[in-house]
Formats: sequence, structure tokens, C-alpha cells
Amino acid sequence: MAINDQDKILITKRNLEPGKNRWALPGGFVESDETPEKACLRELKEETGVKGEIIRLAGVYVQKTRKYGSLLVIGYAVRVLEESIFVSSELKEAKFVSRKDLPHIPFSTHRKIIEEVCKGGS
Repeated sequence: MAINDQDKILITKRNLEPGKNRWALPGGFVESDETPEKACLRELKEETGVKGEIIRLAGVYVQKTRKYGSLLVIGYAVRVLEESIFVSSELKEAKFVSRKDLPHIPFSTHRKIIEEVCKGGS
């Protein structure tokens, strides 16, 4: 979960299934030659153009999906270093929102990551 200097959370509107047209945290899959931490920062940059640094591990969760089966979801608290947003073809929109203005996030693991990061501070 990427957080900027104004304590706002980066959310993305997905352009792909699962969750097409729904809000989510940026994310993706770990490639065979990288660590989860590197994958987190790479996906953030590839999908949104935002550059960040990992602050801490937020949690590790299992998400059951129809498309992929069981996924291991690793969430990190990320401090935004450069927030020039652009959106990749995987997204329709990306923006920073305050915690009180968060829209519904359909992915339970994303909601857990948000809860954990907000509870633990950033």
C-alpha cells in the first residue's frame, strides 16, 4: 500500500478481470528472478509510474480466486518518493485518496492490508 506525504493512499481502478472497473491497491505477480520486495516496487512503478520505498511488511494472506486458484498475497507499506501518476493499460485510473474517502475495495486481502497499515502507522 503506497502512501504519500499527505498520508493519502494510492488506489487504482482495474481494467482487467478479476475486479474490472473496481478499485484496488496496485499489485501484480512476482517474477521468477526477483524478491517479493522488488516485485512490489516494480509493479507499483510499472502500473502507476509511482516510485516508492518499502517501509515494512504489512502482512501475508491467502486469496482464493476463480481465475488463479489460491494466491499468496504479500502486502507492504510503501512510502511514495515520486508520485507522478500515469496509468498502464492494466488500469483505468489511479489516484491518491484520504483514508476517510476510500471507496469500496472488493478484494478482502487489500482491505486487510489497508487495515493493517493504518493500524500500524506508516
